[in-house]
Amino acid sequence: MIKRDIILRWTQELAKVTSKLLGKETEEALDIIDDTLLIQLELDPSQLARLTQEELLHMLAHEQQLSLPQIEFVGSLFYERAILMQAIKERSEWNPYFAKAYILLNYVQNNADIYSLDRQQKLKRIQTFLQS
Repeated sequence: MIKRDIILRWTQELAKVTSKLLGKETEEALDIIDDTLLIQLELDPSQLARLTQEELLHMLAHEQQLSLPQIEFVGSLFYERAILMQAIKERSEWNPYFAKAYILLNYVQNNADIYSLDRQQKLKRIQTFLQS
């Protein structure tokens, strides 16, 4: 029951962030994502951006000891950030966010007790973006 409550809480947080992003200018939406990482999880977005995919996963899972729902939350925010950045940035700037989102969401997919169709769809979309 506790796992379900944790998953529900982070799903609700992601829904709140997503609703805030709707109708916003791209730069403002990117700022909302950065603020969410900083406020909700006390993670420095600029530090996360500098880490490699493997360093990011290690930091979140082992150093910060985030739960799987929290790691999924970060992965989903990176996914949303990459989608937004596609409209205004070069591929070299948004592609790393897709790669980081993929490694985080794939880690959750392989370690979670609960299957998520949404997570699986994001992983497939990310693969498409990374391969194009």
